[in-house]
Amino acid sequence: MKFMVLACFATLAAVTASWGQNLQPDPGFEATGAAGQARTGQRAGYLRVDAANHWAALGGRLEVEPFARYRVTCWAKANVRKGTFYAPYCYEWDSYEWAFLSVVPVTGTISEWTRMETTFVSPYRTMYVHPLACIDAENSEAWVDDVVVEKIAEPAEVMAEIEANASRNETETRLLVRWLVGKGRLADAEKLLHGADGLLRADVATVLAMAAKTPADRARYAAEAVAYGGPTYHEGVTRFMEMTAPLNDKQKLAVIMQALRMNPGYERCVRSVEMLLYPLMLGGSGPSPLAERRGRVRWFLSTLEDAMSETPQDSPARKVLESGAARLRQEEAKLEAERAQLGSCVLTIGGKRVTAKSHAIVLPDRPSPVERYAARELQHHLELVTGEAIPIVAERQLTGKTGLFVGRCRATAEPKLRLGREELRIRTMGPAIAFRGNGRGVLYAVYTFLEDHVGCRWFTPDCRTWPRTGRIAIGKIDRRYAPPLEYRGGDYPVARPGEFAARVRLNGANHAITPEQGGNVGVHSLAHTFAALCPPERYFAEHPEYFSLVNGKRQSGYAQLCLTNPDVLKICIEGVRKWIRENPNMTVFSVSQNDTFNYCECPNCTAVAKEEGSQAGPLLRFVNAVADAIGKDYPNIAIETLAYTYTRKPPKITKPRPNVIICLCSIECCFIHPLATDPYNASFMEDIKGWSKICDRLWIWDYVINYAHSICPFPNLYVLKPNIQFFLANGVKGIYEESCYFTRGSELQELRNYIIAKTLWDPSYDTDKAIREFCDAYYGAASAQIQRYLRLIHEETQRDPNKHIMIYTHPRDYVTPEMIARARQIFDEAEAAVRDDAVRLHRVQVARLPIIYAEIVLAQSGKWMEKDGKLVQEGGTDIGALADQFERIARAEGVTMVREGGPDATLDAWLKSLPRGPRELEVLSIEGGGLRAEVLPGLGGRIWRLRDAQGRNLIAVAGGPDGWQPAVHGYEEYSEAGYRSPGWQEVYAVRERSDRHAVLEAVLPNGLRLSRRIELDPSSAKVTVTSQVSNATGAPKTACLRSHPGFAASFGPGTVVEIKKADGSVRTVPVAEAQAETDLWLEKEEMPAGEWAMVDPQTGRRLKCTFPREQVARCLLNWAKAEGRVNLELFTVEKELQPGESLTLQQVWSVTGVR
Repeated sequence: MKFMVLACFATLAAVTASWGQNLQPDPGFEATGAAGQARTGQRAGYLRVDAANHWAALGGRLEVEPFARYRVTCWAKANVRKGTFYAPYCYEWDSYEWAFLSVVPVTGTISEWTRMETTFVSPYRTMYVHPLACIDAENSEAWVDDVVVEKIAEPAEVMAEIEANASRNETETRLLVRWLVGKGRLADAEKLLHGADGLLRADVATVLAMAAKTPADRARYAAEAVAYGGPTYHEGVTRFMEMTAPLNDKQKLAVIMQALRMNPGYERCVRSVEMLLYPLMLGGSGPSPLAERRGRVRWFLSTLEDAMSETPQDSPARKVLESGAARLRQEEAKLEAERAQLGSCVLTIGGKRVTAKSHAIVLPDRPSPVERYAARELQHHLELVTGEAIPIVAERQLTGKTGLFVGRCRATAEPKLRLGREELRIRTMGPAIAFRGNGRGVLYAVYTFLEDHVGCRWFTPDCRTWPRTGRIAIGKIDRRYAPPLEYRGGDYPVARPGEFAARVRLNGANHAITPEQGGNVGVHSLAHTFAALCPPERYFAEHPEYFSLVNGKRQSGYAQLCLTNPDVLKICIEGVRKWIRENPNMTVFSVSQNDTFNYCECPNCTAVAKEEGSQAGPLLRFVNAVADAIGKDYPNIAIETLAYTYTRKPPKITKPRPNVIICLCSIECCFIHPLATDPYNASFMEDIKGWSKICDRLWIWDYVINYAHSICPFPNLYVLKPNIQFFLANGVKGIYEESCYFTRGSELQELRNYIIAKTLWDPSYDTDKAIREFCDAYYGAASAQIQRYLRLIHEETQRDPNKHIMIYTHPRDYVTPEMIARARQIFDEAEAAVRDDAVRLHRVQVARLPIIYAEIVLAQSGKWMEKDGKLVQEGGTDIGALADQFERIARAEGVTMVREGGPDATLDAWLKSLPRGPRELEVLSIEGGGLRAEVLPGLGGRIWRLRDAQGRNLIAVAGGPDGWQPAVHGYEEYSEAGYRSPGWQEVYAVRERSDRHAVLEAVLPNGLRLSRRIELDPSSAKVTVTSQVSNATGAPKTACLRSHPGFAASFGPGTVVEIKKADGSVRTVPVAEAQAETDLWLEKEEMPAGEWAMVDPQTGRRLKCTFPREQVARCLLNWAKAEGRVNLELFTVEKELQPGESLTLQQVWSVTGVR
């Protein structure tokens, strides 16, 4: 959705209610509009929509006097080709939807300025007044100018007129019911209910319910709102919960059943009942004793059965009731199974046995929601362990029993005790015990006691253990613990449920922890917010100077901001203020670079970066300025930013303000060796130490995922603990472990999440212990086999210090056929061990998915034979059978994706892409100048082999005559900046061909067209590759043409890359010494001045690459000795291409002898 807004207003403009005053801020748009089309002055408001867009608007909320009438006048002209524009569009919300509408539609072409007028009445102190808006528009634009919003009638006058009108419309009815309720005339207001229907009736009933004086009246009106479909509209379930807040669950169920009896044939009533019934039946506020839950289920079931007896057999309502009853019977069976699993442990505290007769769980007389929840959690788990439900009482009610005190009880007060934000305190007093803590801390005190002293464990939302027999003697406890990390977050789907996340003490923003469960750390966002704060679609057309200057051109697409522009600073400050107003419970807001490169190269930004020795310099100065402005009004708010890719290196001069959080990202690192000891990660170690010296609040954005192969072995379990300890040793106070957030069933997500949670809470927790206790509980009789498998994949990969696995590493680089064969045998044994346990058998099969995936991927990328001018896949693994096995398990688990992005990221697309039989690839050969190039149109149009007259490979080739791997190495191209973005593997059509050249073309899944001309010189060893990526769609598309040649290198002594500089000098980069794969990014003045070369004395070859400097925005020198290749990669500028627009890249490879 692409639209352009060149006028903006503050979200809320405060006004007085005096007559004749214009409430519209900047009514002539002289401060905020676009130049060139003004009716008066120099500017006008302007709204343009290119691609199809459902809604776009100028303006926002104004403060008005409730029930007064206002007139809006404006002047507009437009060219509306599709959809509808409005000048103006005014509205507010009723209980559920946009209402109180007053609009003037604009269609077709209005070439002259035309006066528009309407009036509105709002029942609130606010009204959305949009001088221009559009709905479902495309390829259209409009202008507005000289807007006047003025009061023309007082509230009493307006409402007397409406009340006297016997034929009032729905808007007037909505206004009148709110007016009457506000005046205390509830009986008159109720009369409006009976003449209404549908959404209007639901709205009137909701207004009446919220004003009702008694629970019975609330219930009566709430039933009306449900009967007429209120819950099916926007936030309708929330409205129901607000209306019924004073009612208990039984009373709420009675409301729902009454609604069904009132309107059983109304489809929205039936849907409302369905939406409300299931959560209410199976919900409840937190855990409760088993007998209470069983009684609840039986009462609900009885109520539904009674309702079914009154409902016709063939009605939709009957189906909803039958479905609900079936769910309740399933829940009843689960509770019966839980009853059978209750323990009979003898639990003593200070020598005294804890029973329902001897002890009580004690709450303060006015407990907080978290304290109530903590008490219920303690009660629930003690019942699981002992079989007895210990009663919960208020402190004033405690008589004759020993207390298990939860929270701020007077009897256990410690006047001098000062606890930190999440710090906990557990203290025994003979046979009594006290649990204290601030906020989440009291809940954590209960969980710590249950885990460390009683023996409870929570592994996943559906797997937990507790002692069931024996004696548990609790001796003296006097413990305080403050978790070392203020932010402990991940984003595995398995960790999102709030109940589970709270129990394992994760508190990050991605965990759905309710306020009564302690809530999470109030993080609004962590990353990539520049585009949200200063949208290019809103500002670029009029203010290109707000955005990054790259290679002399301002960037209009998804780029970066000009961080030394004072207007950008003002816009971002106001954007953060708006976020704070809209999210009052949040305490951390991100002002951070977009997820791309293209930082600003304007003179001011460049000067700051040079002075600071890092691109973090301009970013941090900008963020500090935002933090200073916000801190004046919101001292409790922190501004977070990233130290990511080009901003990872800390600045020399500027330090973060105390209210600034730096989130340092480890994205470039190897993740199978500890960060602190792997030389590959040396630069990250240097950066974290630099930031720790200058930053008070340093957080880490760490990675525990292979984005490109998310269901593949990722053997990092034994680096989680040392890495977390390394972070803490360098002053880190928060850690976000980015994991596979986009699907269930990713590699070992349940086990990895458990280790992460345990170690973030207690960095000393033993990893082997965590693995052992998890596997014993989760996999049962297959625990030993799963642990053998874990040792296999870790030992095989980590014994070689020069083997590195990053977030996009291909399985072929570390998964071997031998590993797969051994893993297959282990999993066969594991499945046999649990073949009679359906739940654990499925878990074992899900754990097996990564090996199946690796087997499929390796089978795809290996063993191709040359035959009759083709590459033919022969023998190997039956991918079809493996794919069927993978699909069966994946669908049972709910897997939806196999990687983060790309045309085959979804499970369906990936399965569809797999060959179910032998494949053939045509080999297109061209010759010239003593060279022979072999091209594979069916595999990305890649140059698979490039050989000289002696038959030596100039491009690295994987495999050999006994089995080639054509998808590895070679020359390939991408249509976006990311590695292996669309372009590298698609089928290309051959558009032209001769003995010395070929032209290939493909339309890619992202809508871009990539064409490539490969030509060999007739007389010299020279290859010219001319490529073009163009936008073949009707909407803007972001593109970056990236070449990816892997040139063959011996890595013998003296192997270097020579980089020609602008002054004619040559920079020499030795590549022979590095053992690990290495990246060297070359940008700006470090880029080759149109020429660079790989020199390999051992082969006597110099391979030179030349290119037009103006076509290239940056270069990447990448080399891997183990793979025998050196990559000289070129990137065009990354930009948003308009339809038909293109990017071109030409390069020439020349092969000569070493001079």
